[in-house]
Amino acid sequence: MVRQARGYSPGELEQAGLGMGLARRWGLSVDERRRSALEGNVSSLKKWSSQAKKVTVEARVEGEMRTIEKVVEKEIHRAGKEIHRAEKEMKKAGKETVEKIEAPVKKRSKKKTQTKPKTT
Repeated sequence: MVRQARGYSPGELEQAGLGMGLARRWGLSVDERRRSALEGNVSSLKKWSSQAKKVTVEARVEGEMRTIEKVVEKEIHRAGKEIHRAEKEMKKAGKETVEKIEAPVKKRSKKKTQTKPKTT
């Protein structure tokens, strides 16, 4: 008589090449009291674990891609701020340069217009 078990036995997990911690992390039920290892359970675990490993690898790659995308977005944002700051500094330097160039010209033009009018 075969009855419903509470989970896979440690022997079944071992034969399928899975550790106890990995099985629990994946949400598999583990019945530590069981000592038997049914071949049907072992084959289903092997089949399921190969698919689960593919999904796990794909999920890990997707997670790493999201992490990389976030880093790139932060760097782009930081670079944009630096560009904006550099543009402001260039405008300021341009204004200062123009003022330095125009200052002597303004002084000369003020001297010519400020001459005292002749009284007759």
